[in-house]
Amino acid sequence: MKSWVSASTLAACLLSLLQCGCSSEPAKPEVYPVTGVVTQGGKPVDGARVLFVPDDQKLQPASAITDKDGKYSVTTFAQNDGAQPGSYKIKVLKYEGGPPPAPAGGQEQRFISYEEEQKAYKEETKPTPPAKNVLPKKYEYEDRSGLAHTVPTAPSTFDIKIE
Repeated sequence: MKSWVSASTLAACLLSLLQCGCSSEPAKPEVYPVTGVVTQGGKPVDGARVLFVPDDQKLQPASAITDKDGKYSVTTFAQNDGAQPGSYKIKVLKYEGGPPPAPAGGQEQRFISYEEEQKAYKEETKPTPPAKNVLPKKYEYEDRSGLAHTVPTAPSTFDIKIE
């Protein structure tokens, strides 16, 4: 009887230790807000993708997409949370063209005739030109862009002027 109680107590202790070890998520590194504006010829660049590529491989990359005013706020782990402190090289891309975006879920469906369906199918199967980066090619590569920013342990701003 004594060995059964000891065995069950030991099993309960082991189980609780396993649960403690599995339930906690690893802590995410500290990040600090990085914001800025992307302009080209003095005008805001809408829909550009800004990528922060860390010099230190241990850091996570960060990215953002500019709004209609060219403003961006960097994301690493959660929306607009910022970037880890450290040095980054930056590339900026803006693609236009390519296939049309997929329709958003929940759109109302309508029934179409066979002729409309055939016409739509022919349009969908036409080859579409690939999307094209409309910014100067040098900004496509972080090593050639000439853009760099050191993220401090505080919020920072980095404005980007595309030549």
